[in-house]
Amino acid sequence: MTTTTLLLALLLSPVQPPEQQAVVTTYVMAERAGVSPSMAVCILLRESGGHTWAVGDGGKAVGLWQWHLASWEHVQRARGEPLDDRRAELQASTEAAVWALGHGYKHWWSTLRLCACQ
Repeated sequence: MTTTTLLLALLLSPVQPPEQQAVVTTYVMAERAGVSPSMAVCILLRESGGHTWAVGDGGKAVGLWQWHLASWEHVQRARGEPLDDRRAELQASTEAAVWALGHGYKHWWSTLRLCACQ
């Protein structure tokens, strides 16, 4: 059984806590995109603790990845995706974050410096 298969099995488990689901989703998406899964998970956990409801920066940063609206819209435009505010959604925000990490935007996350696996 591959790591990806195992992680997907965990992801689909109905008893998995949301925070664990965020970690597994991030790991799998990063691995598939050729982005360091450990770096992506580290940033995710340092930004939000794996909580989709996290809000920071005085209400400006939202969701798992603590997206600011302008940054979210910039990445969505670059990806050719709709600009709907889906920053607090697991799938949409993680897809955008993994894309951004793989396309030269990892410096946007101030927590990157805290992740030894940069």
